Formats: sequence, C-alpha cells, structure tokens
Amino acid sequence: MTLQQELAAAWRDHGTEPEAVYDRVCALAASCPPGESSAVLQLLVHVGTEHLGRDADVLTQLDRFDATLPSVRRARAALAAVATGSLAPLGEVAGPESERQDGPGDEAAALALVVAIAGARRMSDLANDALTRAGAFVFKLPAGHPASRALAMATNNLAVALEETTDRTSRDDDNLRTAATLARSFWERAGGWLEVERAEYRLAKAHLALGEVSAAVTHAETCLAICRGNGSGPDELAYAWEVLAESCFAAGASRRGKEALSWGRALVAAPDFPAGLVVDLTVALDRVAARDR
Repeated sequence: MTLQQELAAAWRDHGTEPEAVYDRVCALAASCPPGESSAVLQLLVHVGTEHLGRDADVLTQLDRFDATLPSVRRARAALAAVATGSLAPLGEVAGPESERQDGPGDEAAALALVVAIAGARRMSDLANDALTRAGAFVFKLPAGHPASRALAMATNNLAVALEETTDRTSRDDDNLRTAATLARSFWERAGGWLEVERAEYRLAKAHLALGEVSAAVTHAETCLAICRGNGSGPDELAYAWEVLAESCFAAGASRRGKEALSWGRALVAAPDFPAGLVVDLTVALDRVAARDR
C-alpha cells in the first residue's frame, strides 16, 4: 500500500477508530519521506489533538519532523495557544524573517488549528477570540489560498458542533453565528459553487438553531437557488428542499414549507436518487414534516 493509500484509509477510519489510526500515523511519521511529511503531520495533529487530546504526545511526535517546516511551526504555535488560552503564540508562527515564505498564510493556517481544537474542547472564549481574528483573513489571503480552505473547514465544523450542542451559552451562540458566517465567506474565496451552496445550508441550520427563522429562510432559499442555477444533482437539491421546508415551517410559512417538503420527498423517491442517502434523507424529511403538526 502506498503512503497516499495509507493516509486515505486512515482519514476514512479516524472517526471510528482514533486510537488505532493515531498509532498507525505515528508509525508513518517515523518513516515517511520528507516531501510527504506535511500530509502525515496534518492527520497526526488532527487525531492526536481534536479526537484524543494527547497534546504532550503530539508535541513529542513533532520532533520527528524538520523543525523549520511551516506545518511544524503552525502546529506548535496552535498547541501553545490552546495551552495558554491566548492567541499570542501565533505571532511567532512565521518564524525568522529569513525563513518566511507566507507569513499571513502561516498564521491563518495555525489559527484554523486553534479554531478546530478549541471547538472540539468547548473552549468558548478561545474559540471566540480565534473567530474574531479569523475574520481579518477573509480578504487578506489570495483567492484559493490553502489557509482559506483550512479556515473554511474549521469554521464550518465548529458551526456543526455548536448546532448539535444542547447546553449552549450566549458565547456559544455568538460563536455559532460567527462560525457559520465565516465559513460562508471563506468558501466563497476557497471553493466553488458546491461549497458555497453547502455553506448556505449550514447558515440556514445555524440560524434555525438560534431561533432566527427569517434569516434561516433567506439562506435556505439561497441554497436552493444555487443548486438550481448550477444544475446540481438530486442529492444536493433534496437537502436544499429539506432545509427550506424546515425553515419555512419554523417561520410559519406553511404553504411554502409543504411545497418544499413535497419536492424533497419526490426527489428521494425517484429511481435515480443515490441509494446510500435514501434512509438519511427520509429520516430528515420525516423530522421536518413533524414540525407542521
């Protein structure tokens, strides 16, 4: 199995088998070629910190890598920020002036790690600080910059986690709103229409979780419009109709909600709908239908 295949398998399994995957990735770190180290390091830090909370061991594992690698400096700076509860360590992430290649990008990539780790650990104040600073990078980075993509994924994932949190504080609510908004902004710079459409879906769900139903309807309608305007597949359309139905029912727009629900059900019932999504969409649409009773 090639290193790329090993990494693909590890990413596939890491959510359900984090301990085993972490051990596998540590073994890869000991033997991977220098040119492949960043890909290994990314997975090692993700699983070791966000899933397992083994910060001390991750720092030890970082010693296996070239200390001058930007990815190593980013990881160390992010872990220092998490340990201190402060973003101050990110100021040094670019390294000495003579070694700098992409100062803003290095800081933004480290910031994405902080958002991810702070979100996973419910460090609400640090996450709030990180989100505030992240906003400064939306237009500071060139379109398509890898750090924009990293921040898009980190803020999106934080929004998802907070949506599912039942005991959110007012700070968590602020973080949810900001994270979903920033994810949309970063995907506009780092992705294509599909990522932007999904970010609109996320925004609709975030506003629903916050009880901001008018905003939810607006973003749900935008999600649907992007799908239609780009000839999306039935799966994307079904999710767009699902979130629109939920948003409309929450806002009291029952007629539009019923229409959206009917379109969603028709798509799922069609013979060309992806079989692997039928159960999930059916459950989601049934849940939404219950809101109209």
